[in-house]
Amino acid sequence: MKRLLLCLALVGGCADRRTSADDYRDFRDRTATQRSGETCERALAFESQVADIRGRWLVRTLLTGGITLGLRLDIDWAEGEDGVAPVDIVARFWLASQNPDETDPILVTPATVDEKGMFTLVADPLRLGAELLNAANPVVASVRLHGLTQGPSAWCGTLTGTVTSPLELGLDGSTFAATRDDHLMLSLEAQPFACPMTECGEGAADGGVELDGGGGDAGVTRPAAPDLSGIEGQRIDLTGDWIMSASLGGLPLQLWVGLLYHTDPIADVASLDGIIRLTRDETQTPGRVFFTIPIDDAGRFDIWLPGFVLDTGVIVVEGDILLSAVALDDQLWCGKGAGSITSPFPLDLADTTFSAVRWAPGTELPDGAGRACPAPTPPD
Repeated sequence: MKRLLLCLALVGGCADRRTSADDYRDFRDRTATQRSGETCERALAFESQVADIRGRWLVRTLLTGGITLGLRLDIDWAEGEDGVAPVDIVARFWLASQNPDETDPILVTPATVDEKGMFTLVADPLRLGAELLNAANPVVASVRLHGLTQGPSAWCGTLTGTVTSPLELGLDGSTFAATRDDHLMLSLEAQPFACPMTECGEGAADGGVELDGGGGDAGVTRPAAPDLSGIEGQRIDLTGDWIMSASLGGLPLQLWVGLLYHTDPIADVASLDGIIRLTRDETQTPGRVFFTIPIDDAGRFDIWLPGFVLDTGVIVVEGDILLSAVALDDQLWCGKGAGSITSPFPLDLADTTFSAVRWAPGTELPDGAGRACPAPTPPD
């Protein structure tokens, strides 16, 4: 009965028709915690400090709504400043694609760095090109960047404000991270987009790369990855919305997974930002689980979710879950699972199989019949 309840809680509403409020993918800040009550909470992994942040910076943001925005900032002291906190500064903004040495700034704004190394940059209005969203009209926003200095080489924080054109989008909950880039050599895709956070007080994360999907390892031993060597895959752009259909020890399950594919052409590496929702969620629904993981040249990637927590609204599912996957093409990825569900009842995931197909939010769900990788074609 408990297993039936879990199945109904997770896949209930699969036949519901949803309407998409927007035509872009709704990723939310993967570092936003979904924990409450007595469960552990992450905190800043550093103490903000006064530092000399004069120079040029590459700023990567992840806006609510899934828009990744890159900016270049040039920061200097205001005229007459002597560098003693509080310090008045002037920040000049460019898009990440622009060269500040060759282009006029799109915005110039003052700010004050206080005795704790905190400051707010007001970008109002911030006018960006229409190509940012592939829209007919330029992107216009009113933005406040609430920054904390980590030291002379990095600062980070959160954003508030609103995108007003070509659509309305609240920015509360968006994050950013700034890395010193005095020589314009950094690749945007390789940079973090959030402050370093502790994992339940067990040490520092790395500011946007390799954070897990709901809690730190907290002493959990990662299980061995299932063997997928017999499945031929490829590294490919998996950006988009997917329905993942799984069989958890015979228990059917469908989840909505959003992926955002990043590459670093300099290092020739790739990664995936991920968000997990229930299939009955609306496009505007905040993500329930977040992750960032590398994908190798053969299209293989492991989604390791220690301390996994998924609140279905009926029950809370907890466990330590490993999903080992391989991308077959740009329409299908699949694999096997390991680890265990620990609550509301124990369930070994060693026999878990799953597959994921592309899906347009608001359309009918796939039937989920294929909950495993396709069987290999026998040789002639």
